Amino acid sequence: MEVYGVSRAAFSSLLLLPVVVTAAVISPVTGAPLKRPGLERSAMSSMLQDPNTLRIDHDVGELWLTVTNWGFFGSENNFNYSSCIFPAYSNTKYLFWGGLWIGSINEAGDTLVSTGCEGWAGPHYEFYPGPLDGIDDWKDVISERSIRLTSPHYDTAAISEQDFIAYYSDTGTAATWPAYVGPDHEPLGLEITQRSYAWSYSYSRDFIIFDFWLKNIGGDTLRALYMGLYLDADCGHFGDEWTYPLAQDDVTGFRRWRDLSDTLWPDGTTFYSQLNPSRGSRMPRGSRILITGRRRT
Repeated sequence: MEVYGVSRAAFSSLLLLPVVVTAAVISPVTGAPLKRPGLERSAMSSMLQDPNTLRIDHDVGELWLTVTNWGFFGSENNFNYSSCIFPAYSNTKYLFWGGLWIGSINEAGDTLVSTGCEGWAGPHYEFYPGPLDGIDDWKDVISERSIRLTSPHYDTAAISEQDFIAYYSDTGTAATWPAYVGPDHEPLGLEITQRSYAWSYSYSRDFIIFDFWLKNIGGDTLRALYMGLYLDADCGHFGDEWTYPLAQDDVTGFRRWRDLSDTLWPDGTTFYSQLNPSRGSRMPRGSRILITGRRRT
């Protein structure tokens, strides 16, 4: 049995990374469920039997980012959340929505992909919190830990000033949650533990690190597994009056030599850059996915 961890920092377009997953054991996470202003059930959670979808902002550093417990990033047009603001308090955002994508080949030879966000291609999401290791084991909260001694979430196991821990899986189907999961979704049988870390120190306040642990809870051995991020990275003013125009002059690229994506709005592209002058090196450079190794258990 093997445990696989994949980490990445900051944000932009779609990246894919080959990994292999068989089965895994994940250590339990300590820390009480997060109870504070800013953590709210999503509008898609309306009944007791519905998935308890939650979202919350990382907001201790210069990069403010909305994370969830269903493999989704950003806030769409929900202006109660920062989506992805940089620098802090600037009212300038770099993300509309995004999601975790995982694809693999099952034992039957079918190529399957589970998505945390399909963007404009479809209304459905395919990762949800819920029963994971057993029918009565519902891990449907977001927990917080902190290394700050004065924080109500102080925990000796914390890694950063703001740790968020969430669990979700792709095992839900249209039969389980017909209002949320599309009829064409065929689960890979994966459980994801998502840990994210943020700091306020001058040398680490411009990025957020995500640590994803994948556990095969299905009956198939998965081959040629790829993990990536889909991101609709709109750059510009934060507010409903800018919802459509802000994306029209963005430039997205990939720095192959650094294995790094980026999205920005350069000076001189359209009228919009006059409202949002380029910030040069202070602009988010994008996302990078790294294999951090595997551990046998």
